[in-house]
Amino acid sequence: MFHDRTKVRDLALLTLMLGTGIRVSECVGLDLEDVDMRNNGIKIHRKGGAEVVVYFGEEVREALLAYMVERQKITAEDGRSVSRRDISRVFNAETLTIGFAAGAIGIGITLLLILPLNAIIHHLSGLSGVAALPAGAAVILVAISMLLTFLAGLIPSRIAAKKDPVIALRSE
Repeated sequence: MFHDRTKVRDLALLTLMLGTGIRVSECVGLDLEDVDMRNNGIKIHRKGGAEVVVYFGEEVREALLAYMVERQKITAEDGRSVSRRDISRVFNAETLTIGFAAGAIGIGITLLLILPLNAIIHHLSGLSGVAALPAGAAVILVAISMLLTFLAGLIPSRIAAKKDPVIALRSE
């Protein structure tokens, strides 16, 4: 139901209006930056443009805190809540990208080293083209790199999925 998604916000708004006596029009113009939790005050704009700090009690404070915690939940661009599975997918995608980049860098370094190695081998033994990296082997090496980084990232992604999404995406 729609009410289940908005009940924390609705309770905070109603508690704020009833607990402070502010008008609906004053409540509509509020931002979270207007709330001062240290002093239990909220900055409102009265009719005529006057800016006033209205103080509130503990019941209003608790309702506002509950709403602020609810607001910290990350939402996707389309407004859906982000699940633990979504957090895990983000981390897994990052590890696969890192694995691909590491594999590609490794292949690039190998291809650069083949040139001087072949020159040294040719100079010492007269053989040419001994050191080579077939394209199929390069693809397999990149795939192995991606698999290893994915496996190494599984545990951190599970740990991050158990945390608060805001904290997980900021720190892991």
